[in-house]
Amino acid sequence: MKQFRVWSLISIPNEQLQYGGNEGYEDDWKNSYSYDSHVPNHKQLSIGDLVFIRNRKNLLGVARIEKISQTKNEKIVKKCPFCKSPGIKKRKHILPLFRCNNRHTFNEPDESLKTVEFYVAEYGGTFTPFSENIPVIYLKKAAMRPNDQLAIEELDLYKIDKIVFEKIAESNSLVKDFIQSISINSNEAVESSATELSESPAPYEKSPLDMREEVMKSIKVRRGQKKFREGLKKEYGIICMVTGCSMWEIIEAAHIDPYRGFNDNDLRNGLLLRADLHTLFDLNLMAIEPVNLTIHFHSLASTNGYGEFEGKKLKVTKTCRPALEPLNRRWLIFKKLT
Repeated sequence: MKQFRVWSLISIPNEQLQYGGNEGYEDDWKNSYSYDSHVPNHKQLSIGDLVFIRNRKNLLGVARIEKISQTKNEKIVKKCPFCKSPGIKKRKHILPLFRCNNRHTFNEPDESLKTVEFYVAEYGGTFTPFSENIPVIYLKKAAMRPNDQLAIEELDLYKIDKIVFEKIAESNSLVKDFIQSISINSNEAVESSATELSESPAPYEKSPLDMREEVMKSIKVRRGQKKFREGLKKEYGIICMVTGCSMWEIIEAAHIDPYRGFNDNDLRNGLLLRADLHTLFDLNLMAIEPVNLTIHFHSLASTNGYGEFEGKKLKVTKTCRPALEPLNRRWLIFKKLT
């Protein structure tokens, strides 16, 4: 199943490059981002990923990648003539002009042509510029593996400073669409193959197969992994933790942090929810305030029959309640959407 990711992409004019190991790229940062196979994380960017474009000091805009093209190209690579390191820096006010990471100094680097894979990530149709200066520090806090040398740096969506979203009202719809897409994708228990409709669909005919077994399988998948669901049942009883419904056949095990592996089946990362509420939770149309455990709904849900549960407290026990951290992460996403 495709998991969309969030990235910081740094765009710097060639004349401002600190390191002289290559000639840089011809970025048209409002429309596309160029990079090659020598750049760390070059294989990680994917169509659909959310990207924040920045320079050294400020954020420039946000976009979602629409297309990535790949070609072979020749690139001039400059290296230290002594140790052959590409980590060389041009100095402004001192001779010799260059210094490498190993402290060798020289006036002219060695140059060679290398064939590389050259990439262009296009996003012009979704690019939203930032109308005011937002310092890069608000994004750097969210770096998953902090490294000032990375041109393509992965971010943790949950840790991006709220000021980025508060100040950039015009980016809200783009970010909301992205959050919705990762919420739907990451909460599915099992990936299923979608059946595409043909341009000229055949007339409907009753299936010759008895599909009842398949229906029951899909219900079991939706309820969640059996051990996880049974564990939550032992902790909280046969109950929807929002409505109090005790009809076990329609109560499902919901992950608070999306399921990505075995560790996410920790019972502190789980809720027992009626099937319809599980869907609302997956779509971030319902959330739980982490400290007081009060239940809140997006206006879409509140005005369509769920308002009666607004502000009620999650039903927990004296000995067990969901962990604060995953609830807080989901709450932050919910707040960004409402």
